[in-house]
Amino acid sequence: MKISLCGRHFAARESAKRCLHVWRKIAVEEGCGRFEWQVLDWNTPAMEFYKSLGARVLDEWLTMRVSGEALKELASLHKF
Repeated sequence: MKISLCGRHFAARESAKRCLHVWRKIAVEEGCGRFEWQVLDWNTPAMEFYKSLGARVLDEWLTMRVSGEALKELASLHKF
C-alpha cells in the first residue's frame, strides 16, 4: 500500500496521526509485531513528526528497486 501525506499543515499532521492510529490498531489486533513505512531522506519535517510519535529511522535498511527493462530481464532469468 502506498500512502502519501503531504504538507506541513495541521490538517495533514492530524490526518497522519489518525492513519497511524488505525494502522497501529490493526497491527496490534492482527498480532503483528510492527508496521513500517518509508519517508524520503530529504523530508526532515516528516521524519521528525514520525519520531515524535515513537517511530525510529532504520538507517541499516535501504530500499532496492528493479523496474523497466531490468525487471523484464530479471523475470526472464527463471521460468517456473
